[in-house]
Amino acid sequence: MIRKAIVEGKFYPDNKKELMYFLSSSFENGERKSRIILTPHAGYVYSGRTAAKSFSHLINDFETVIVIGTAHTMYLKRCATLRDCVFSNCLGDVKTDDEVIDILLEDEGFENNPKAHLSEHSVEVQLPFLQFLKKDFKLVPIVSNSEDKSVLLSAAKKIADLMKKNKKIALVISSDLSHYPPYEIAYISDNAIGLSYDAAIANKNVDYFYLTKDLLSQKYRKLLDTVACGFSPMVVGLGVAYFMDCNEFEIMEYTNSGDVTEAREEVVGYLSGMFVKSNRKDFRLNLDEKEKQYLLALSKKSIENYLKTGNFLKIDYFQYPKLNLPAAVFVTLTIDKELRGCIGCLAPHMLLGDAVIDYSVRAAFEDPRFDPLTEGELKKIDIEISILSPLKKINNISEIKENVHGVFVKKGFLSGTYLPQVWENFSNKEDFLRSLFDDKSGIGFENINAPDTEIYIYTVEKI
Repeated sequence: MIRKAIVEGKFYPDNKKELMYFLSSSFENGERKSRIILTPHAGYVYSGRTAAKSFSHLINDFETVIVIGTAHTMYLKRCATLRDCVFSNCLGDVKTDDEVIDILLEDEGFENNPKAHLSEHSVEVQLPFLQFLKKDFKLVPIVSNSEDKSVLLSAAKKIADLMKKNKKIALVISSDLSHYPPYEIAYISDNAIGLSYDAAIANKNVDYFYLTKDLLSQKYRKLLDTVACGFSPMVVGLGVAYFMDCNEFEIMEYTNSGDVTEAREEVVGYLSGMFVKSNRKDFRLNLDEKEKQYLLALSKKSIENYLKTGNFLKIDYFQYPKLNLPAAVFVTLTIDKELRGCIGCLAPHMLLGDAVIDYSVRAAFEDPRFDPLTEGELKKIDIEISILSPLKKINNISEIKENVHGVFVKKGFLSGTYLPQVWENFSNKEDFLRSLFDDKSGIGFENINAPDTEIYIYTVEKI
């Protein structure tokens, strides 16, 4: 079948000369190093130049391109593809790669569903960028909107297996981000989603991306319709990057519709980026001084507010995107360098800003080792915030680095942790671990090598 362009003349020019001029003026001279890119799918006047940023870094020797976009017109349980088809626009025709499509259809994550493509623009709008880069290539069109992780990762694994075997296959993830929040909220939410995408691939943790979406959706539910209209294809793309051993998502450019229209009451967000394999060892927030001071002030304000009202502080939004990422946090209070309270979590379940509010109050008023903080003590306290890396299970205590790692131990119902800051109280690793096992967790140092004893390490970013 011939699938004629449906948004030509609406989302992008229907005149070949005009379209080629737009494309040639939008591309930049970038290093063509990525096989997996993220690009928006709005009208070119809004997001075309942002989209071109990521296409400028797509490998130049592709022969087949898998484009997976949002399914806007119907609900799908699986990723819907379309075979035996020619996509036609003013730049020419692009045929589907039926051989690749037939292989994908062997997996339960895919279905052949022509109807899902007939009125859908999320794949179509990416084709002119690809046609500008190369005249002769084949297309694997896919649309999805299911959030079933097992289905999406099954599809991702199948795509990754194909891409490992055939280096001439590239993947384009087609997604816009937030829909219809005010400009400032879009900036916060969209950049948090981009950072979360990077953190998820760095830590090999797709669940982190799901958690970010859920927490942002809950936090800003009154202000936006969605945090990512293409969340489903973004999960597939993240899964492909995971199975292909990428470890970094590089953000190329962020814009939103308000940058074009100057109407800032309701906007749509656009992000371009690419997955790569880099030398980066891990993902760190690397908060700047303004962000650190904001969190310390937020911590103290939270304690002051609880003293006065007995309620947790409510903040409508956090002005820095990094504060809108899920984070595992400990808050430590001291007076004259003596511990006055310390409570936190080992795995993220709140946005960083909300976690600081919550654990600041709990460290001040709910640490069972101390009486609740008094108003007189409030002026004396020093606050330290620790943002934890993901836990890493170890098999030998030789992997523990003194003065670097925090350690979490668990055996049955007993568990305990020491932050890296606790090392300063001990002269050697054995004393540190003996205290952790005997005094903090109650497991007993004699059980350090027991088969059911679990030991984890982590690092912290201290504020």
